[in-house]
Amino acid sequence: MIGYVLFERYFPVFSVAYIPREEIETKPTIIDLRDYNQSSQYAIPGSINIPVAYLNRFSTDIPNRKLYIIASNNLEKNVGIRLLRKKGFQVIGYTLASHHSRLLKEDKLSIKNLC
Repeated sequence: MIGYVLFERYFPVFSVAYIPREEIETKPTIIDLRDYNQSSQYAIPGSINIPVAYLNRFSTDIPNRKLYIIASNNLEKNVGIRLLRKKGFQVIGYTLASHHSRLLKEDKLSIKNLC
């Protein structure tokens, strides 16, 4: 039981790749998995903000398309991707916002053209 919980949280999801914003060819739905405190400071226009803790409850609000995930760390990314896959969504890529916090603060990491 403990091994399963550790696997779900900390073992990386290998089949979903890190894709920079510039290399996305399709127009996926952007899901922001960060806490409300972080996402309100560095908001990404056009994204749907559902923190990981509320993802199971509000997964019906997500349009059934390809998803692009924005998370603040690897733990959020792993848990979020696994939970979304269990719900039947296709996750095509992710970005860790902690790596891009300076760009978000300067509003240079805009994902406006994807939505």
